[in-house]
Amino acid sequence: MRSCDLVLAIPTVVRPLPKPVRTIIGTLSDTARMLVGSDLRPAETTP
Repeated sequence: MRSCDLVLAIPTVVRPLPKPVRTIIGTLSDTARMLVGSDLRPAETTP
């Protein structure tokens, strides 16, 4: 085997990045809207 035919493999660790930080601006009095905006509850779709 020639030296140019060698395969070099390097182990790699892939780490997922954390989600970006969300900032809530305004009032939290509309609970349903706040939960949807923070991805804690899915938005309801109207037909």
